[in-house]
Amino acid sequence: MSKNSEFEVALVLIAAAIILCGIYFFSNMMGLDVETGSKLLLNLFLWVTVFGVAFDLNRSWFLLPIAAVALWVCFFPALNYWSANSFPSFSSIHHGKVMWYATWWFKLPVTLGLGTLGTLVAMMMRES
Repeated sequence: MSKNSEFEVALVLIAAAIILCGIYFFSNMMGLDVETGSKLLLNLFLWVTVFGVAFDLNRSWFLLPIAAVALWVCFFPALNYWSANSFPSFSSIHHGKVMWYATWWFKLPVTLGLGTLGTLVAMMMRES
């Protein structure tokens, strides 16, 4: 191996270590395991990328409801994790149950509400 390729391999390894440490500390800060924390970070990264480019290219307020709903959906894995780990592990009474904030009957109205609110804001911004 040449010195350049060894240097490139070292840079890739250092970058990977920094990213993994960042995911680990983010997961701990949010009270998540590393798998769920990495899903959340990936979702947020994709959200920022997609809607950053979309807003930059389109400059339309009608992307607001889609962005609001998509941001809410990014947090679904974290809500599910927090729900599954909120009961004491020694309790068999709550086995298979989830907390109210991880159920479909909570997520669906919040999703619809965010979409409606985003649409109303977009319509008000268009009129002004």
